[in-house]
Amino acid sequence: SSGINAEYGGLLVWLLNQENFKGIGIDVKARKIWKTAFSSSVFIESFFDPKNWSVISEYNWLIGNHSDELTPWIPYVATMISYQCQFFVLPCCLWNFTEKYSRKDAILSSYQCYLKHIGAVINEFGFRSRMDTMKIPSTKRTCFVSSGRDYSDAEYKKRVDSALHIVRSHSSNNADTDCVARSKEIKIRNGTKIDKKLCKSIVDYTAELLTSNIDKTSTIWSAGDTISFPDLVHQIKQDISFQCA
Repeated sequence: SSGINAEYGGLLVWLLNQENFKGIGIDVKARKIWKTAFSSSVFIESFFDPKNWSVISEYNWLIGNHSDELTPWIPYVATMISYQCQFFVLPCCLWNFTEKYSRKDAILSSYQCYLKHIGAVINEFGFRSRMDTMKIPSTKRTCFVSSGRDYSDAEYKKRVDSALHIVRSHSSNNADTDCVARSKEIKIRNGTKIDKKLCKSIVDYTAELLTSNIDKTSTIWSAGDTISFPDLVHQIKQDISFQCA
Protein backbone atom coordinates (compact mmCIF):
# COMPACT_ATOMS: atom_id res chain seq x y z
CA SER A 1 0.00 0.00 0.00
CA SER A 2 1.33 3.44 -0.85
CA GLY A 3 -0.11 6.86 -0.48
CA ILE A 4 -0.02 10.61 -0.72
CA ASN A 5 -0.36 12.79 2.33
CA ALA A 6 -1.41 16.43 2.45
CA GLU A 7 -0.03 17.25 5.86
CA TYR A 8 1.28 20.05 8.02
CA GLY A 9 4.73 19.07 9.28
CA GLY A 10 5.82 15.80 7.75
CA LEU A 11 6.20 13.37 10.66
CA LEU A 12 3.40 11.08 9.47
CA VAL A 13 4.88 10.84 5.97
CA TRP A 14 8.27 9.94 7.40
CA LEU A 15 6.82 7.33 9.79
CA LEU A 16 4.80 5.61 7.06
CA ASN A 17 7.81 5.43 4.75
CA GLN A 18 9.91 4.01 7.60
CA GLU A 19 7.29 1.27 7.97
CA ASN A 20 7.61 0.57 4.22
CA PHE A 21 4.33 2.22 3.24
CA LYS A 22 5.92 4.14 0.39
CA GLY A 23 4.47 7.48 -0.53
CA ILE A 24 5.01 11.23 -0.68
CA GLY A 25 3.96 14.29 1.29
CA ILE A 26 2.73 17.47 -0.37
CA ASP A 27 2.50 20.83 1.35
CA VAL A 28 2.10 24.31 -0.09
CA LYS A 29 5.03 25.46 2.06
CA ALA A 30 8.21 23.56 2.88
CA ARG A 31 8.95 22.93 6.55
CA LYS A 32 12.40 23.27 8.10
CA ILE A 33 12.04 19.85 9.68
CA TRP A 34 12.01 18.26 6.21
CA LYS A 35 15.73 18.86 5.85
CA THR A 36 16.84 18.83 9.45
CA ALA A 37 15.19 15.61 10.63
CA PHE A 38 13.77 13.71 7.68
CA SER A 39 14.77 12.63 4.21
CA SER A 40 13.45 15.52 2.11
CA SER A 41 13.13 13.35 -1.00
CA VAL A 42 9.61 12.23 -0.03
CA PHE A 43 8.33 15.79 0.41
CA ILE A 44 7.11 18.11 -2.31
CA GLU A 45 6.59 21.84 -1.81
CA SER A 46 3.67 22.65 -4.07
CA PHE A 47 0.02 23.57 -4.25
CA PHE A 48 -1.77 20.38 -5.19
CA ASP A 49 -4.51 20.99 -7.76
CA PRO A 50 -7.02 18.17 -7.19
CA LYS A 51 -8.14 18.31 -10.83
CA ASN A 52 -4.55 17.43 -11.74
CA TRP A 53 -4.92 14.14 -9.88
CA SER A 54 -3.09 12.14 -12.56
CA VAL A 55 0.28 13.19 -11.07
CA ILE A 56 -0.45 10.94 -8.08
CA SER A 57 -2.36 8.20 -9.91
CA GLU A 58 0.13 5.52 -8.81
CA TYR A 59 -1.01 5.77 -5.18
CA ASN A 60 -3.89 3.90 -3.58
CA TRP A 61 -4.24 5.70 -0.24
CA LEU A 62 -4.81 9.40 0.36
CA ILE A 63 -4.28 10.99 3.75
CA GLY A 64 -5.61 14.47 4.35
CA ASN A 65 -4.22 15.44 7.77
CA HIS A 66 -5.77 18.83 8.61
CA SER A 67 -5.89 19.33 4.86
CA ASP A 68 -7.94 22.56 4.97
CA GLU A 69 -8.94 23.61 1.42
CA LEU A 70 -8.30 20.10 0.09
CA THR A 71 -10.58 18.37 2.61
CA PRO A 72 -13.76 18.08 0.45
CA TRP A 73 -11.59 17.25 -2.57
CA ILE A 74 -10.06 14.14 -1.01
CA PRO A 75 -12.97 11.80 -1.93
CA TYR A 76 -13.05 13.38 -5.41
CA VAL A 77 -9.37 12.61 -6.00
CA ALA A 78 -9.76 9.09 -4.60
CA THR A 79 -12.67 8.55 -6.99
CA MET A 80 -10.63 9.68 -9.98
CA ILE A 81 -7.50 7.64 -9.19
CA SER A 82 -9.05 4.18 -9.12
CA TYR A 83 -11.88 2.03 -7.84
CA GLN A 84 -9.50 0.63 -5.21
CA CYS A 85 -8.22 3.98 -3.88
CA GLN A 86 -9.18 4.75 -0.28
CA PHE A 87 -8.66 7.74 1.99
CA PHE A 88 -8.36 9.10 5.51
CA VAL A 89 -9.28 12.74 6.10
CA LEU A 90 -9.05 14.81 9.27
CA PRO A 91 -11.01 18.06 8.70
CA CYS A 92 -9.75 21.25 10.28
CA CYS A 93 -10.48 24.67 8.74
CA LEU A 94 -13.94 24.95 7.22
CA TRP A 95 -13.68 24.88 3.41
CA ASN A 96 -16.06 23.84 0.69
CA PHE A 97 -14.76 22.95 -2.78
CA THR A 98 -14.29 26.47 -4.11
CA GLU A 99 -14.78 28.78 -1.12
CA LYS A 100 -15.14 28.99 2.64
CA TYR A 101 -17.86 26.77 4.07
CA SER A 102 -20.93 28.53 5.49
CA ARG A 103 -22.84 26.95 8.35
CA LYS A 104 -26.26 25.65 7.32
CA ASP A 105 -27.72 24.68 10.71
CA ALA A 106 -27.98 27.24 13.52
CA ILE A 107 -28.52 24.52 16.12
CA LEU A 108 -25.15 22.86 15.51
CA SER A 109 -21.73 24.44 15.91
CA SER A 110 -19.83 25.44 12.76
CA TYR A 111 -17.48 22.47 13.19
CA GLN A 112 -20.33 20.00 13.71
CA CYS A 113 -22.07 21.39 10.62
CA TYR A 114 -18.88 20.99 8.64
CA LEU A 115 -18.39 17.39 9.73
CA LYS A 116 -21.97 16.67 8.68
CA HIS A 117 -21.28 18.33 5.33
CA ILE A 118 -18.09 16.37 4.68
CA GLY A 119 -19.85 13.14 5.60
CA ALA A 120 -22.58 13.96 3.06
CA VAL A 121 -19.99 14.76 0.36
CA ILE A 122 -18.27 11.42 0.99
CA ASN A 123 -21.62 9.66 0.57
CA GLU A 124 -22.29 11.57 -2.66
CA PHE A 125 -19.09 10.20 -4.13
CA GLY A 126 -20.26 6.70 -3.25
CA PHE A 127 -17.84 5.83 -0.48
CA ARG A 128 -18.61 3.78 2.56
CA SER A 129 -16.89 5.43 5.51
CA ARG A 130 -16.85 5.66 9.25
CA MET A 131 -16.17 8.52 11.65
CA ASP A 132 -13.68 8.20 14.47
CA THR A 133 -12.29 10.46 17.18
CA MET A 134 -8.53 10.50 17.37
CA LYS A 135 -6.52 10.71 20.58
CA ILE A 136 -4.54 13.79 19.62
CA PRO A 137 -4.02 17.15 21.38
CA SER A 138 -6.40 19.10 19.15
CA THR A 139 -9.99 20.28 19.27
CA LYS A 140 -10.33 19.19 15.60
CA ARG A 141 -9.84 15.44 15.97
CA THR A 142 -12.81 13.83 14.22
CA CYS A 143 -11.75 11.93 11.11
CA PHE A 144 -13.35 9.97 8.27
CA VAL A 145 -11.91 6.69 6.98
CA SER A 146 -13.24 5.15 3.78
CA SER A 147 -13.82 1.41 3.51
CA GLY A 148 -14.80 0.71 -0.08
CA ARG A 149 -17.61 1.90 -2.32
CA ASP A 150 -21.35 1.48 -2.19
CA TYR A 151 -21.44 0.71 -5.94
CA SER A 152 -19.96 -2.03 -8.07
CA ASP A 153 -16.81 -1.90 -10.20
CA ALA A 154 -19.07 -1.94 -13.28
CA GLU A 155 -20.46 1.49 -12.28
CA TYR A 156 -17.04 3.04 -11.75
CA LYS A 157 -16.68 4.82 -15.11
CA LYS A 158 -20.13 6.37 -14.72
CA ARG A 159 -19.14 7.68 -11.28
CA VAL A 160 -15.92 9.16 -12.62
CA ASP A 161 -17.83 10.96 -15.37
CA SER A 162 -20.19 12.54 -12.83
CA ALA A 163 -17.54 13.50 -10.25
CA LEU A 164 -17.17 17.14 -11.35
CA HIS A 165 -20.96 17.52 -11.38
CA ILE A 166 -20.89 16.86 -7.64
CA VAL A 167 -18.25 19.57 -7.21
CA ARG A 168 -20.32 22.05 -9.24
CA SER A 169 -23.42 21.29 -7.17
CA HIS A 170 -21.61 22.60 -4.10
CA SER A 171 -20.40 25.77 -5.82
CA SER A 172 -22.23 29.01 -5.07
CA ASN A 173 -22.89 29.54 -8.78
CA ASN A 174 -23.12 25.86 -9.77
CA ALA A 175 -20.21 26.37 -12.16
CA ASP A 176 -16.89 26.82 -10.35
CA THR A 177 -14.62 23.81 -10.04
CA ASP A 178 -11.35 25.45 -8.97
CA CYS A 179 -9.85 24.61 -5.62
CA VAL A 180 -8.76 27.63 -3.57
CA ALA A 181 -4.98 28.03 -3.74
CA ARG A 182 -3.47 29.00 -0.40
CA SER A 183 -0.61 31.49 -0.27
CA LYS A 184 2.75 30.28 1.04
CA GLU A 185 2.82 33.22 3.42
CA ILE A 186 0.38 32.60 6.24
CA LYS A 187 -0.73 35.87 7.83
CA ILE A 188 -0.94 35.89 11.61
CA ARG A 189 -4.31 37.41 12.45
CA ASN A 190 -4.32 37.08 16.25
CA GLY A 191 -2.37 39.15 18.77
CA THR A 192 0.71 36.95 19.10
CA LYS A 193 2.86 39.14 16.83
CA ILE A 194 1.88 42.54 18.26
CA ASP A 195 4.76 44.48 19.81
CA LYS A 196 4.91 43.83 23.58
CA LYS A 197 5.40 47.51 24.39
CA LEU A 198 2.26 48.36 22.41
CA CYS A 199 0.31 45.65 24.26
CA LYS A 200 1.44 47.06 27.62
CA SER A 201 0.53 50.58 26.54
CA ILE A 202 -2.99 49.48 25.61
CA VAL A 203 -3.44 47.59 28.89
CA ASP A 204 -2.15 50.52 30.97
CA TYR A 205 -4.31 53.00 29.03
CA THR A 206 -7.39 50.83 29.53
CA ALA A 207 -6.72 50.37 33.25
CA GLU A 208 -6.29 54.12 33.71
CA LEU A 209 -9.47 54.79 31.75
CA LEU A 210 -11.53 52.37 33.88
CA THR A 211 -10.18 53.57 37.21
CA SER A 212 -9.97 57.32 36.58
CA ASN A 213 -13.27 58.05 38.36
CA ILE A 214 -12.47 56.07 41.50
CA ASP A 215 -12.22 58.11 44.68
CA LYS A 216 -8.69 57.29 45.84
CA THR A 217 -9.47 58.53 49.38
CA SER A 218 -12.45 56.23 49.89
CA THR A 219 -12.05 53.00 51.87
CA ILE A 220 -14.97 51.40 49.99
CA TRP A 221 -13.85 49.00 47.29
CA SER A 222 -14.80 49.94 43.73
CA ALA A 223 -14.75 47.76 40.62
CA GLY A 224 -14.21 50.80 38.44
CA ASP A 225 -16.02 51.68 35.23
CA THR A 226 -16.91 49.47 32.26
CA ILE A 227 -16.40 50.03 28.56
CA SER A 228 -17.18 48.00 25.46
CA PHE A 229 -14.41 47.03 23.04
CA PRO A 230 -15.80 49.20 20.21
CA ASP A 231 -15.97 52.19 22.58
CA LEU A 232 -12.44 51.49 23.80
CA VAL A 233 -11.12 51.41 20.24
CA HIS A 234 -12.92 54.68 19.52
CA GLN A 235 -11.51 56.24 22.71
CA ILE A 236 -7.95 55.22 21.79
CA LYS A 237 -8.34 56.65 18.28
CA GLN A 238 -9.59 59.94 19.73
CA ASP A 239 -6.85 60.25 22.33
CA ILE A 240 -4.05 62.25 20.71
CA SER A 241 -1.63 61.71 23.59
CA PHE A 242 -1.91 57.93 23.33
CA GLN A 243 -1.37 57.99 19.56
CA CYS A 244 1.74 60.16 19.97
CA ALA A 245 3.10 57.84 22.66
